[in-house]
Amino acid sequence: NNYTGSLSVVNLVGSYLTNGVNLFVYINGLLAAVTLDYTETSTTSFTFGSNLNTGDRVDIRWTTF
Repeated sequence: NNYTGSLSVVNLVGSYLTNGVNLFVYINGLLAAVTLDYTETSTTSFTFGSNLNTGDRVDIRWTTF
């Protein structure tokens, strides 16, 4: 989806393992770094370290085990 607001917290439908194990966040096609670009706040949500720009493309992927 294209980013259109001041999104900071993202809540996911499913859960993931914390500590950068199986959550992959891409901003404009570049893999974002956990703790640098975003913080994992729970097993179902994360928070961006700074607001994104209007039009930024965010892709979120996680694997299930």
